[in-house]
Amino acid sequence: MSSGKLGPPAESYLRRLSPASQKSVARLLDLAATALKGVPVKSQDFEWVSLTGDDIRRLREALAGQYAVATVNATLTAVRGVLREACREGLVSAAAYFDVTRVAGPPRERSVVSPDLEPTEVRSLIEKCGLRKSLMSARDTALLTILYATGMDSAAIVGLDLGDLDVETDILTSRGREGNVQYRLGDTLARLRPWLKERGSHQPGPLLWGVNKAGNLVERRLSSQVVHDVVAKRAEEAQLRGASVSAIRRAANRERLRNRLNGWVDRDEHGRVCCLPI
Repeated sequence: MSSGKLGPPAESYLRRLSPASQKSVARLLDLAATALKGVPVKSQDFEWVSLTGDDIRRLREALAGQYAVATVNATLTAVRGVLREACREGLVSAAAYFDVTRVAGPPRERSVVSPDLEPTEVRSLIEKCGLRKSLMSARDTALLTILYATGMDSAAIVGLDLGDLDVETDILTSRGREGNVQYRLGDTLARLRPWLKERGSHQPGPLLWGVNKAGNLVERRLSSQVVHDVVAKRAEEAQLRGASVSAIRRAANRERLRNRLNGWVDRDEHGRVCCLPI
């Protein structure tokens, strides 16, 4: 197949990706092209069809000394995608494509799994945080409450807007690309009220704002890393070992399972997820 209609293989490969993925993968391809060429070069200007298995090994070693394993593997995956597109277009042979794709990436780093937490330990952590009367403690109590009561991940938590919380119906809505999930807060809403009072409802935007070292509100959305930092900080204050975002979410999932086995209905008549009591 001629490449004249589809364009260079890198461009053809990127067009097959979702718009959300195109920019990040293009950056990875630029990274690979620069590492292979030895000078800055854009992916669309690089001769991908000339790559061999030895080139891929050289790329893997060059990146391994500078980037995390996940980045190296993602870059190699992007390069393989370009070569697959070149093979479809008849620019490289199947044998040449196989020679490139059989080069394995570096082994994934083994992640350290946090020890399991008991629900009582998580509730105690939230309780102790709430006893500290400060603006940051109010924000952190709300954050920890949402984390445990809903089981949301850090990205979903920081993605919440004030408009996603209806205090009249005690419904919290998490909006994602795969659809919305509604949570019935119930008594858990009481843990959020101190923060809601401090934040106020006059300014739309993120439900959880930043708080600077001086204890003042900073009207910007939190990053996912802040969720991890808050858990680490409050766990250290409470002398709770092994606390992490993943450990708290696992504890929430285990409690939900135990509650179901005991006859607890975790969704209301409208399909909303019932939050765990804090």
